[in-house]
This record gives sequence, C-alpha cells and structure tokens, in this order.
Amino acid sequence: MLQNPVSPQDSWVIGNCYYNPGCTNPAYIEYDPNADFDDGSCQTLAVLGCTDSTAINFNPWADNNDGSCILPTACGPTEFECQVSLTLDNYPGETGWIITTDNGTSVDTIYQVTEGTYDFTQAGSTVNTNFCVPADLNTFVTFILTDSYGDGLAGSTTGGTVDGDVIVENISCGDTIFELGNPAFGNSVSSATTNANLDIYIMPFLHYVYYLLCDLIISFCAGMSAFTLRSSIFCGWPCIFINIMLYKVLHKIIPMMSPF
Repeated sequence: MLQNPVSPQDSWVIGNCYYNPGCTNPAYIEYDPNADFDDGSCQTLAVLGCTDSTAINFNPWADNNDGSCILPTACGPTEFECQVSLTLDNYPGETGWIITTDNGTSVDTIYQVTEGTYDFTQAGSTVNTNFCVPADLNTFVTFILTDSYGDGLAGSTTGGTVDGDVIVENISCGDTIFELGNPAFGNSVSSATTNANLDIYIMPFLHYVYYLLCDLIISFCAGMSAFTLRSSIFCGWPCIFINIMLYKVLHKIIPMMSPF
C-alpha cells in the first residue's frame, strides 16, 4: 500500500503491506489478534470480569473472562454441600457474608466474602456460591450477612431501586437453612436466630428414616420390590404420612437441643 502520495520529482517510499484488516485494539469486543491493519471496526468496548455464574464474583455484564473467578472447592465424603444464593441491591460493595462452624472447642471460618468483593456492575444480579460444611452433629454452623452502610439489602430505602435477598440451602438434601425475611436488617443479620443445624444435619437423617420405613411398609403391603412400587398410589400414602409426622416431631424436639 502506497503511503503519503508524492508529486513528480519528490522522493517516496513504499510502506508496509496490510493483508488482514480488522480491529487491532484489544480493549474492544471486535478485536482481532490476527489483524495487522485497523479498519475502524472497533466499536464496542469490552467489559472484563468473571463470566462464570457459579463464582462469587460473577459479573453478568462481563463479556471477556479475565481469569478472576473465585470458585468453591468440591466437598468430601464427610461433608455437605451448601449454597448461598444472594441477590444484590443497588450497592453491592457494601455487602459481605461469612460462614462459621463451632464444634464446642473452636470457631472456624468455612467461607467468607468480605465487603467490597462485589462491585456496582453486579447490582440486581443473583450470585450463587457453593461451599462445604462438615457432616457432624456436634458442629454448629452460622451464616452472618453484613452491610457496611447499615441499610441491609434495602437499596430502595437509600436512593436505589432494587432490594436484595438471600437464601441459604443444603443442596445435598434440598433443604432451606436460612432465608432473609426483611432486607432492611441494618449492619448484620445471623442464622443464629434460626435453627440452621436442624436442616443441615437432622434433615438428612430424617430422609434416611423416611425411606427405611417407607421400604418396609411398601414391601409389607405389596409383597413385592419396594423399589418398583415406591411410587404406587396405594402404598405411597403411608410414606407421605410418615414423612410429615417425622418432620413435625423433629422440628419441635431438635430446637430445644440447639444452642441458638
């Protein structure tokens, strides 16, 4: 390609030859690493961030993964997998949370997201974070949600338009451990006001008792394989009744044993 056209008698040079026109600016989505001539196609600035929705710092508006994703580790055979599902208000940087365990001897931090981890680009989005807790009836788990400004997740009360929410679940068994009732909780709110350990440790035991009794009932009333008839209408009703009664009994007895 001839650069700087010249007049007769002028000296001139031939510049570089360009074979791959495209966007040569890596700050744009249209960036082409193979382009050797910028043809003006750079139009949209890229948003760098974590694009993994399971990471605690997931950015739903990011279109270029910058390798910053923070992911939880896989749970072991003596652990339960839990999940914090946090919907952020208009001020994500104010929000943090921590999971602790107390075995009677020491209080340990299982997982923590410090205030300032989330940023404004995550406002209104839901971030799911998985973590592991030990499967031990003598270990008590506490979830603490914090807000540095003091308005909780009630963004609409301080000039915003979005209120946040949070739910903590034992996804190994599908049980709810903690659910935020009022987004305007102030500086902090804790699962210590609820019996979280009932759903982390006792519900798996309840499921075991339920299926054990259910198998016995079905085998007795049908005289056939419990596995093939568990879903039958006639033999299914006793199982449902047992499940409901065990749930009600345990939810009345276990809170009296809880240190909360």
